[in-house]
Amino acid sequence: MDGYFRNDAATSAAMTDGWLDTGDLGFVHEGSLFVAGRADDVIIKGGENLSPSEIEDVLLRHASVQAAAVVGIPDPEWGETVAAAVVVDQRPDSPGSEQLAEVLRSWVRDHLGSLKTPTRVDVWDELPATATGKLLRRAVRDRLASTDPPAAGAGPATGPSGGATG
Repeated sequence: MDGYFRNDAATSAAMTDGWLDTGDLGFVHEGSLFVAGRADDVIIKGGENLSPSEIEDVLLRHASVQAAAVVGIPDPEWGETVAAAVVVDQRPDSPGSEQLAEVLRSWVRDHLGSLKTPTRVDVWDELPATATGKLLRRAVRDRLASTDPPAAGAGPATGPSGGATG
């Protein structure tokens, strides 16, 4: 790549010793290349690097969860903390948002340990996505970082569309 059109600053930031730094993380196993995520999605909690996809995979194995997005949000003590937004199956016997958030936190703790357990789980109507269905992780991060968690007894959380989710 010669560089970004008329943007020397972006070119300098993206190029290292003639190599284009895409920000993708990957590994080679038995001769095959696997893309494991993006470097800017890694959550750094107290010096530990956490993979959002690992936590999302565990959340998605829970029977109530249809979709999940895990991000790091600023934390004064740890640098970042784990936060999740989930879309759940709205069955008549489903627990409320607050109760479900604690159930999901326990689920992750049981499978991955306390370090990777979200300190916050919000229930949304839908996760923000591009027209092709790709998760807009930055939009999830921005929303979770800019809003307070639902208060105990304050009713259901709301999704990106503003509708009630619990």
